[in-house]
Amino acid sequence: MAWSKPPSGTQSLALVLERVPSHGAAKVYWILYNLSPDQRRIYGSVAPAAVTVDQIRQCRNDFGLPGYQGPCGAKDKGKYRFRIYALNCTLKLRGDGDPGIFQRAILGHRLDKADFTVVYVP
Repeated sequence: MAWSKPPSGTQSLALVLERVPSHGAAKVYWILYNLSPDQRRIYGSVAPAAVTVDQIRQCRNDFGLPGYQGPCGAKDKGKYRFRIYALNCTLKLRGDGDPGIFQRAILGHRLDKADFTVVYVP
């Protein structure tokens, strides 16, 4: 996945993957944060840890685990949204955080965002 240059003043980027439900709340599958504003892509594999070798930070997802938890099998068929945020700060979350902590932490710090939706069909 790749993106273009973020807006001026960006101090860090954050990426969220969530399932788009037909009703009810979205389910978060992945949150990466404190990516360098110079970074322009994520390659296929990021270690499932709160802090990776590359110093990328990850929150716990809605399954209680840090890192990516992707769709798996017919039960996860549906729409998924990737959203990237340009932030005017680096985040200082305790431990590996969770989706709620992350969303509260970015309030007032979003310079811009972009998203796209994909459909997973096993």
